[in-house]
Amino acid sequence: MYLLGHIGSALICYIMISYIFKNDNWDHKRNQILISIGVILPDLLDKPIGALIFGIGRWIGHSILFQLSFYLIVKIVVQKYKPGFYKKYDIEILLTGAIIHLIGDLPGLPIETIFWPMLGGFEISGNSSFLLGYQNIETIITEIGGVLVITILGLTQKWRINSWKIVFALIAFYELLFLIVYFLLVGT
Repeated sequence: MYLLGHIGSALICYIMISYIFKNDNWDHKRNQILISIGVILPDLLDKPIGALIFGIGRWIGHSILFQLSFYLIVKIVVQKYKPGFYKKYDIEILLTGAIIHLIGDLPGLPIETIFWPMLGGFEISGNSSFLLGYQNIETIITEIGGVLVITILGLTQKWRINSWKIVFALIAFYELLFLIVYFLLVGT
């Protein structure tokens, strides 16, 4: 699964959770942004470092140990320094997004990566096979599904035109960057 599929699945999970646990005190827009950031955190680390250096797109950020360590470190720092922008459960929402990411990647994620370092290391392939995902119909469907979820969310929440411009500019930038990297590393 790629960026848009991950974001779409995280937003669907958040909508279901907020529907089940109705709470008028929740800042839904903020929580949706946080879970969207959390769901792309593993790839923000793994794609630039793991993919471009080692040839693997799922590296340390896709391990449970890293996710829990990251959560604990951020939680300790936030409790110590109490930044003004922090609200209760922000870190838990980020972690939830990261866990949703791992669940979305489970079908193709080696067990050694999930439980690193307990079951060994990572498979270093030396190629850019992670870029071949767009050749799978499942990947294309999840990406389109992610765009549809984002669009439906924007329509139901009556986003302003500037929000639409930002979201679709980010989507266009992401897709263009992916295509450039794909053609540079994999070819036609």
